[in-house]
Amino acid sequence: MQGGISALAPGQQLGSCRIIRLLGRGGMGEVYLAQHLSLEIPVALKTLRPDLESTDCVERFLREARMCARIQHPNVVTIHDVGHQEGLYYIVMQYVQGRNLAQVVRECEGRVPWRSALRITQLAAGGLHAVHNLNLVHRDVKPSNIMLAKDSRVLLMDFGLVGQEVDSSVARAGRPMGTPPYMSPEQCRGEPLDRRSDIFSLGSTLYSLLSGKEPFEGATELVMAKIAGGESLPRIEHPDPDMPDDVRVLVTKATAYRREDRFATAWDMARAAKKALTASLLAPTPMLKTVAAVTPGAETAKKAPPLDELLPLRSPRERIVDVLPWILVTGAAVAGLLLFVLLFTLAAVAGRGGAEPSADSSPPPRMIHIEPGFAQLGNDPAKVRTFLENHLDGANLQKALAAIADEPQQRVEVPEFWIDQYEVTNAEYAKFVKETRRAPPEHFLGNEPPPGKEDHPVVNVTYDDAEAYARWAGKQLPTREQWVRAFRGDSDRLFPWGDEYRAELANVGDNSAFPSTSPVEDTPGDVSPFGVCNMVGNASEFIRGTTFKRGVDWRVAKGAEYKLPGFFHGIGSCQYFYRPLDVKERGVGFRCVREEP
Repeated sequence: MQGGISALAPGQQLGSCRIIRLLGRGGMGEVYLAQHLSLEIPVALKTLRPDLESTDCVERFLREARMCARIQHPNVVTIHDVGHQEGLYYIVMQYVQGRNLAQVVRECEGRVPWRSALRITQLAAGGLHAVHNLNLVHRDVKPSNIMLAKDSRVLLMDFGLVGQEVDSSVARAGRPMGTPPYMSPEQCRGEPLDRRSDIFSLGSTLYSLLSGKEPFEGATELVMAKIAGGESLPRIEHPDPDMPDDVRVLVTKATAYRREDRFATAWDMARAAKKALTASLLAPTPMLKTVAAVTPGAETAKKAPPLDELLPLRSPRERIVDVLPWILVTGAAVAGLLLFVLLFTLAAVAGRGGAEPSADSSPPPRMIHIEPGFAQLGNDPAKVRTFLENHLDGANLQKALAAIADEPQQRVEVPEFWIDQYEVTNAEYAKFVKETRRAPPEHFLGNEPPPGKEDHPVVNVTYDDAEAYARWAGKQLPTREQWVRAFRGDSDRLFPWGDEYRAELANVGDNSAFPSTSPVEDTPGDVSPFGVCNMVGNASEFIRGTTFKRGVDWRVAKGAEYKLPGFFHGIGSCQYFYRPLDVKERGVGFRCVREEP
């Protein structure tokens, strides 16, 4: 690699990988696009410069591989292998088609749309939380180490400085390691670090996305002195006058000088970003798009899309509900929080443990906590009739009313539980198939999901398949009571957002925008009062337990699917039935619950 000559040539094999081309070059080595011969997938192969093998860089390089391999999260780059051959240490990792955020900022001519920046921050914080759950600190969170994939995923990468929490072994005396504009004050001073240092760095990254510049500019030593001394960030000036002050407040809290004043966990920061996003859904946002295939260090050759086409929250067709349901949802959440505080206090007095985890606990990944309360099963017949008469008449109306009447009206108490925020995806189910050798769904290509549909809900499964997956994941399928409570809380609303039907919010048969299943994050308007998504549409969902109908053992499913009309099947009280063993339904999937976090 001396003199700009690459260590590996196209066609050369290293371990189980065949080199395709050089992607980029950094201070410690090179990154190549390669084909993994056994897995038959493209991968990124990262090599260490041969002249560094006699230094402590080898240990850092191997530590990066070992620690990163322990992190399994959709917003963290996956490590496939590590090895040493022909004088080269190498890491085989997930290949990401897209651009890093530093490139995105440049292509946006300085400023990323603020909703898009919040969405990226939310997802990156989710990945960072997974890192912290293993008592690791990334130590180098910055725009160039966060990838925006071509399919709109956000991935945290480059763990070259990763280390154990509150472990100063990575820092060298007199020369703290990291990237100065994004380092925390304690990192600039060479002090031991904990997860709140990464939170500072992610807040500084958000600042860069919004302002189009680095938090502090100038010589390295001057920048480090400013950060270490607690100098405040310059005010964010964004071209969108509608950007709320809540966004600036989020940046300020994440980048507070004292660790104690920052978010306690990355999970808390993700929730704060999500809260600001949810409020912003009253206005439309452009879709997230990327145009180039790039991995760290590579240059993009294509012209960037204009601002109004870049970076995500949702597609223009997706709209949030009107103001009144949002107020009701917020009020319900506040009331639920007050109820929980009361229950927690009573439990503590009685000597029992509290139900809600503290800010420093680790909630299950991609799961939503549902506080104890009530579920309203069934609906008032007069209310349902009035609603359905706007959509059906004659025999069809009578059949619909009879179907909904199968679930009698009752108010039942439901203990606390956790529920998957989204349906189980093809990618998640594929891991189960590979580990257990269970027969894959018929739409899979071998044991792999169809390309481009990794984030779609898995369908073509039986009830027994769903139950087996839940056991494998250490979870269960939701009961009818749990599903309905997550769907509408302690209310009798017909849909998560209220009694008004809004086909444009969900992937249902009467929304022509969706010809099939869609990525689980593509319909943010289909969201329950607790933040559980896609309970109206996308895939209908198996419910735990058995219902006997017409003398035959059937299984219950809830929610509509992409090919069924949501005005009927999307009603929370609607349930329909499938045989448990021999029928694989094209539109039926599932999500899981955990009754103890």
